[in-house]
Amino acid sequence: MSFTRVVSRLNVAPIGPDARKFGRVKVEMTECSLGSVLDISGGGVRIHTPKKHRLKNGQVIDIMISSTQGSTPVRARVVWVVKRSWRNFEIGLEFLGLTGQSRAVLNQIGRSCANNEYINSQVRADTRRAAS
Repeated sequence: MSFTRVVSRLNVAPIGPDARKFGRVKVEMTECSLGSVLDISGGGVRIHTPKKHRLKNGQVIDIMISSTQGSTPVRARVVWVVKRSWRNFEIGLEFLGLTGQSRAVLNQIGRSCANNEYINSQVRADTRRAAS
């Protein structure tokens, strides 16, 4: 009997890389009320912060995610908090009950970063200026 079949029979979610339901997109120029957004997916976000926040696993919080594509308030559950080094922390959050508007803004952020739209548009503008 395979591991997946056993897990589904036990009604327990798999742990590790197979637990991810959504692909991640590395983002730039995206911030939230806790710090800088490192990557985002349909299910959550990974945040870098130089401050130690008093967050507990399972805690539900409200944050604001902002980028050049727009801003949206989001409710999320703290999944993990890790200290990487001195003044270097990462926080993993799982989105909870996204509204249609929040999902649209997050999709736009993910799409623009996946396509490097903010970089490409800047390069095109610089190229046009240089050609003039």
